[in-house]
Order: sequence, then C-alpha cells, then structure tokens
Amino acid sequence: MDTIPPDHSLGEGVYYASEAYAGLTRRLLVIVVDVAAMLAVAFLVAILYTLAGVDVQQQAAVFWITLFIIAWVYLALLKQSRIRTIGYRLTGTRIVDLRGQRPSIRRMTLRTLLSILGPFSFPVDLIWISVDSDRRTLRDCFVGTYVIANDAQPVGRGEIHLTYFWAFGYTLTYPHVLRPLLAAKGS
Repeated sequence: MDTIPPDHSLGEGVYYASEAYAGLTRRLLVIVVDVAAMLAVAFLVAILYTLAGVDVQQQAAVFWITLFIIAWVYLALLKQSRIRTIGYRLTGTRIVDLRGQRPSIRRMTLRTLLSILGPFSFPVDLIWISVDSDRRTLRDCFVGTYVIANDAQPVGRGEIHLTYFWAFGYTLTYPHVLRPLLAAKGS
C-alpha cells in the first residue's frame, strides 16, 4: 500500500503560548481606539476641506478617496510597522505573520479589505476568536496573521498546513501552524 508523503511546501511557522495571543477584550479595545482615531482624522480632513473652500458634497468622490487612502495607510501600513496604531500601542499588542515576522503590506492590505468589505460579518469575525486556538479572527486566519502581546516570543516551531472547514455550502481553507503534539496525534 502506497502512502502519500506529507506536504511540506508551506514551510515552517512559529506558535506562541496561549496567553500571548490577544483575546476578545483587547481586540475590541483596539477596534474602538483605532476607529476613534480614524474618525478624528476624517473630521480633520473635513475641516481642512472646508477651510480650503472645497464643498465636500460637490467633491464627495475626492473626499471619500482621501479617507480611503488615510484608512489604508493607518490600517495596512501603520498597523504592521514598528510604530503600530494607537490601539495596538495602548493594548500592548502587535501583529505578526505565521513565521513571527512583520506581515507584508500586501497581506495587511488584504486583511484590511476583508475587515471592510467582508465576506465575514463583524460579529462572526469576533466570535471566531473564542473558538480559534490562537484567538484569531477569520480575517487573521485567511491572511495568516496573529495578534499577540508586544513582548511575546515564540515557544515553538511547526509545519504550516492548510486547515479546511465547511460553512454555508463553501469549503474554506487557511494556513495554520501545527504544534508538534497535534501533528503526532494526527499521524
């Protein structure tokens, strides 16, 4: 009988102690603070447009494009940088990819788009934190990121495998780092 060799093509990743992952309370605080910061910036942009004599209603497209660019810079660029967002700084958290590195801008852009455009609803995304062993939202699962404490250090390494699940008639898959004990149980 032939056996199928395991797929090692996704490489190795890291995992952290369970208390290193940011839970629901921290994640909600990050969201509240970051949304408040972006609303403040949007308010300032509206004031600047008004002071410059630009009619925001007539120039709505330019106004919304400006806000979209600001949101992208804040949520995709700043969030993954060493500076981090105000919410991440206040909660003592940071975001990393499955290898423990800062996520790429492409990965963070996809994560931001999944936050804004879906396909997951906000409540479902947050509820997923309580059922995921790494306290990840669905968007974190699909883009391969963890939100962890600032001082968190990896406690181990494991192979990255695809996790499959079925929901609402769809087969969904995302990368996940297998811990050695879990990998041994599955053999």
